[in-house]
Amino acid sequence: MSEHYDLIIRGGMAVLPWGEAAADIGVRDGRIATLAAEAGDSAEDVIDARGLHVLPGLIDPHVHLRDPGDARVESIATGTRAAVLGGLAAVFDMPNTSPPLTDAERLAGKQAHAESVAWCDVGLYVGATKANISDLAALELGRGVCAIKVFAGSSTGDLLVEDDASLEAVMRSGRRRIAYHSEDEFRLRARKPLFARGAPYATHRLWRDVECACLGTRRILRLSSATGRPAHLLHVST
Repeated sequence: MSEHYDLIIRGGMAVLPWGEAAADIGVRDGRIATLAAEAGDSAEDVIDARGLHVLPGLIDPHVHLRDPGDARVESIATGTRAAVLGGLAAVFDMPNTSPPLTDAERLAGKQAHAESVAWCDVGLYVGATKANISDLAALELGRGVCAIKVFAGSSTGDLLVEDDASLEAVMRSGRRRIAYHSEDEFRLRARKPLFARGAPYATHRLWRDVECACLGTRRILRLSSATGRPAHLLHVST
């Protein structure tokens, strides 16, 4: 007996958890119903995907949508629209906006704004500061929050947690995997006089050098082991 679907994507090379495989994908009520639609099955829409790869909706876990503060650079509306056009189903937005996302009031405001203008799902990182450590365990459980983000090297506003005692306190406030911008702030400060405002962009990697990244990463790994808190390095400067 033939089946009817809302959509059939025929002949594409599907990228699956276990590898690539040719598949005829049947979609019903917005969900994949089968990876093996029969030749006699019908659908409201049929896409011929021969010669193409078919991927699930992808997630970009590191975007900078500059709402609030500088929507001219990128806004939630423009960034998520671009994401959808590029095949992304969700994006995770960084907290180093102006003002940064660091408390429940700002989280509520960004949740409401994202729900009104976003074209795809948006996860929100909440930034750790030395002032909000006691609130992080509750903030990380907020609606739409994907993780707490720690800047171990200088960033926007008060988004800086650089010393071991404060970093350990952050790691002990909550239980979910915590995300890091991995740098050593003390090395950054020591090297800053070597560079001047207006220097070429290439000097950025010289200031924030390999050793800066390695020192920061070693510290995070040590604290993760000591506290039992899983950590994810979003990136290192190099």
